[in-house]
Amino acid sequence: MGETTFTEFEVATSKMYTVQQHPLQPNLVFIGAANGLFAVRLDATRFPSGIGGYLKSKIAPQQNRASQIFATPNSPPPLQDLSFQNSSLAPVKNERFVYYMQENNIMKRIVNSSGPKDIYTEPVIVMGLQKAGNVTLDISHSGRFLSVLWDNDNEYDIYRTDNWHRVGNGTGTECLVWSSADDRFAIVKGSTRLIALYQIRNFEVQVVSEALTTMYTVKSIFGGALLGVLYTNSPDNLGFQFLSWNGEESRGGLLPKPNNVLWDSLSANCLMIYGTNYYL
Repeated sequence: MGETTFTEFEVATSKMYTVQQHPLQPNLVFIGAANGLFAVRLDATRFPSGIGGYLKSKIAPQQNRASQIFATPNSPPPLQDLSFQNSSLAPVKNERFVYYMQENNIMKRIVNSSGPKDIYTEPVIVMGLQKAGNVTLDISHSGRFLSVLWDNDNEYDIYRTDNWHRVGNGTGTECLVWSSADDRFAIVKGSTRLIALYQIRNFEVQVVSEALTTMYTVKSIFGGALLGVLYTNSPDNLGFQFLSWNGEESRGGLLPKPNNVLWDSLSANCLMIYGTNYYL
């Protein structure tokens, strides 16, 4: 079968009913639309910029304790007691949100899953960015703050999601991740490879630590119940570590270097990927 090429205009002007990602080739996306089925191959080095989560409402604070074991080949003793304090927020059942980029605009849709099929609201432009470029979107634990990381410029901005006023920004940043327990975020400073830690209180960004204590040169970080740190020049294959979000302590010793780390934003669960093996 020959390959058919569709223009961007044909896809953009057609009503879309479903978008599915290939399970083995994440850069291959299938779009079911009113005028046919489209197969779109994206840049293999970059995923579409978008972030989603559950809408949250206030509840009484409670202590949520979670204990997970990270068992990998030749790993040091397992980590225990990854507990953290929940804020007074809880996910609203069957209500989710998604932010994504469309040209230079940040779009928002609400998804309701209470019925047999998901119901999507019409997309709304929440904010237009002042310049063009590849960005990475991410959302804070409370959902009150959205970060925009400019991939090529190594700059970031943080906006309130109620009025879209900017509350923080920075330069020389290659990576920005959020805690899943409160509105804290960490960045990797591009030139020094140091990790800086911040928290947002009363809609102001406050410094927790300008430079966390790390063992080796930092390659990347992963945000969740703990802060995962991947090193570049560590000995052997041991080059991954978990740090607490208070910036003062390490949780466990060095672990084998994973290919990727995925945190569950609603719990302390962490998925670590090693080649074709997955460990929780």
